[in-house]
Amino acid sequence: MKKTLEERFWAKVDKNGPVPAHCPELGNCWVWTNAKHDFGYGKIWASASYPEDAQRVSWKLAYGPIPPGMYVLHRCDNPPCVRPEHLFLGTHKENMQDMTAKGRHGVFDRAGEKNGNAKLTEAQVVEIRERAAAGERGLTLAAEYGLHFNKISAILHGRSWVNAGGPIRKPGKRGYHECTDYSSRTPDS
Repeated sequence: MKKTLEERFWAKVDKNGPVPAHCPELGNCWVWTNAKHDFGYGKIWASASYPEDAQRVSWKLAYGPIPPGMYVLHRCDNPPCVRPEHLFLGTHKENMQDMTAKGRHGVFDRAGEKNGNAKLTEAQVVEIRERAAAGERGLTLAAEYGLHFNKISAILHGRSWVNAGGPIRKPGKRGYHECTDYSSRTPDS
């Protein structure tokens, strides 16, 4: 029997997400766990023609149609969140004002945990690097963390998670060196 949109939708939601630090009274975010757009917003094929933003589908399932020209905005500022209570309607102008009021304008850093598609935390990346430096094999770590070996290799060689700590493999060598704090590094340095 074919599942309804609502059944498919809620099967892809983790209701034990983080509590927004700036407004804990909202409670846990309900995090979209399936496909995402850039910047971490969820997407689902609601119809056969094109994917739709997950927060818009959540709104429609909870409250009904979205008036033309209206956006579905997040009170929690968590792009993959689809909890209806965390969402509100607004115009493009109101979306820009909300973004500015919350200090998110001009912030395009989506590295590490800020990336909506991140599958690891910074602590896990450091742990992976330390375990590999202690002799554990990359293939073992890849299987344990549910990642492809190429992703583990990029982490170990500092090609991804550049700002995370832990020992980095030296290019072309089996040795390691301790990572320094790159958090203040600019693209030119």
